[in-house]
Amino acid sequence: MKKGIFYMLLAALLFSSMEIALKLTGSTYHPLQLNALRFFIGGLILLPLAHRQNRNLPLRLPAWEYGFYAMTGLVCVVVSMTIYLLSIRYTEASTVAVIFSCNAFFAVIFSAIFLRQPVSKMTACGLFVAFSGLALLMDPLHMGGDAAGIILAVASAVLFAAYAVMVKYGQGKSRYHGLLPTAYTFIFGTLELFVLMALTHTAPMASLLKAVGLESFINVPFFAGISLEGLPLLLYIAVFVTGLGFAAYGLAIEHGSVTVASLAFLIKPVLSPVLCYLTLSEVQTTLAIVGIIVVALGSLLVTLENVMARHGQWLPVHVKNTERTRR
Repeated sequence: MKKGIFYMLLAALLFSSMEIALKLTGSTYHPLQLNALRFFIGGLILLPLAHRQNRNLPLRLPAWEYGFYAMTGLVCVVVSMTIYLLSIRYTEASTVAVIFSCNAFFAVIFSAIFLRQPVSKMTACGLFVAFSGLALLMDPLHMGGDAAGIILAVASAVLFAAYAVMVKYGQGKSRYHGLLPTAYTFIFGTLELFVLMALTHTAPMASLLKAVGLESFINVPFFAGISLEGLPLLLYIAVFVTGLGFAAYGLAIEHGSVTVASLAFLIKPVLSPVLCYLTLSEVQTTLAIVGIIVVALGSLLVTLENVMARHGQWLPVHVKNTERTRR
């Protein structure tokens, strides 16, 4: 569990620097292009490391695993991340970021339903407190944008939570471990995303995008805008934020649980404003500061509960018995 919490905190730190990196890139890259490049580069770097971790196993995976990672790539990289980008077109990016952090709550619900992972009263209480803090951060009474953006952001969060549960399920079925699920998810996801980008250069897709008001997604560039000057920032986004960030998230699921890993997205709304203040001198409102503190308290409750669970404390009797049986 300690490894799981360590990887979760590392993922939270790397994910929290994403908005800063994106702001520094400005309008250099098309959002869909940046999404494809960062996952593709991250996947290429992680893939040899993933096979090195599994060097005692065959280099070629069973056919079902290739199909499984094609599915996780579709759900995470293509659908969830693309919907995330679309949601930003209809509402404020800060609102989308906070809503997306709610994937932690959906992940807990899905893992309880599909993975039979018990949810203790302490975890439920911590999640409720953290959710209250997210509501303060979102400031619903003064929230910008419209319903379409909010619905898309929620859909993106739900799909990302589904991806997390799929990864945990796959880890239980596969002989391969470590970075491999993340690496293959990235590779398959970007290949599928490249196909989608290629379709934006066709007349039928261009007509459809124009009809729904998404003209900026017509003829999405593949490599335009890449320069030596902007390469270091692109590599940071691809290698550290995306590659190592998602790898740490996957390892948090493997060594901890979906609940523990999902805490990264509860810590992100707390840590990101702090990093923005230190690097970009962005000052938060009083309400946002209160929300950050409340989210931190809720996350702390869940973290402490999961640590104490390893020692059989703070858990209901039926959960303790479940833990003893697993051991």
